[in-house]
Amino acid sequence: KYEEKTHTVLIGGAQLSDRDATLETAMSPLDMLSRIVREAAASSGGDPNLVTKVDTIALASIFAWRAKNPPALLAEVIGAKPSKLIASHVGGETALALTNLVASRITSGECQLGFVGGCNNLRTLSLAQKAGASLDWPVGGEQLPDIVGTSTSAINEAEKAVGLSMPIQVYPIFENALRAARGQTLTEHRETMGRLFAGLSSVAAANPYAWFPTERSADELTQPGDTNRMICFPYPKYLNAVMTTDQAAGALLASQEMARKLGVPEENWIYWRGGAYEVEEPWFFSERESFSDSPAMRRCHEGALASAGLALDEVDLFDFYSCFPSAVSMACEMLGMSQDDPRGFTLT
Repeated sequence: KYEEKTHTVLIGGAQLSDRDATLETAMSPLDMLSRIVREAAASSGGDPNLVTKVDTIALASIFAWRAKNPPALLAEVIGAKPSKLIASHVGGETALALTNLVASRITSGECQLGFVGGCNNLRTLSLAQKAGASLDWPVGGEQLPDIVGTSTSAINEAEKAVGLSMPIQVYPIFENALRAARGQTLTEHRETMGRLFAGLSSVAAANPYAWFPTERSADELTQPGDTNRMICFPYPKYLNAVMTTDQAAGALLASQEMARKLGVPEENWIYWRGGAYEVEEPWFFSERESFSDSPAMRRCHEGALASAGLALDEVDLFDFYSCFPSAVSMACEMLGMSQDDPRGFTLT
């Protein structure tokens, strides 16, 4: 048990997947986030009015929502008067970066109760575009929030000129580089990818919030076919990230003192042990020395373990960012882990 000083504890969380939404029933980003923060508060088992005491709101970038200050809109809806409003630039790491930021602010005494959340409404946006309809999403909020993350474009002009403008074209380059670095044949590599993501799909199949809760075999995932067309070698459709979803998630972080004040039972406290944040240099992928190595990922993962005072073999649970197989494989490479590690790489 931690000694009595300022520590950050996660006291509640919530998520949703609105798979059956129509244009008439779809929730706006603000609807989703207000539902998530209230459900996260209810899950804490503490004060029913907990959401009104949130003093920091941090939201990951939300595609196509043109609100000037989304955290301010959320604060107004839930009746909170936060002193700190934070949003992010686009990036797959932003949810964790915001969690680290809010947790560190609590640890330093700058805030007492924070909400970190985000949502994706691209399925609804796609439905609206196909129907030629407009979405009446709230766009108010006067002052700009603090912005974290990197604003530089993900690609440079040279990359764009040769058609490397989307993740579905870039991650395959990393994947092929990893195969070459390992000295694998095409067949060996395909089997490696299949085993890795078959394990992840079995977890997703048991997760009610997974967008595709379907277990698929290694061959189903990696062999091109009528429902699994090749997108960009070596990834057929089932190995590509899917962005057209309507999903949301969020978590409440508090100081121990605030958690106790709010009546959150201690068995609901989960201690934030530590985190890290790094930016790859050079920024543009085509300028990097190697496509099979990620020094920033290595520094980040090792830094997070060091800040938590933990060795890798002391960790029981992992959830690696898994937009494409190469993202998981690269994390394994940088941590010196086998892709057959019995602990697995996802809970979600």
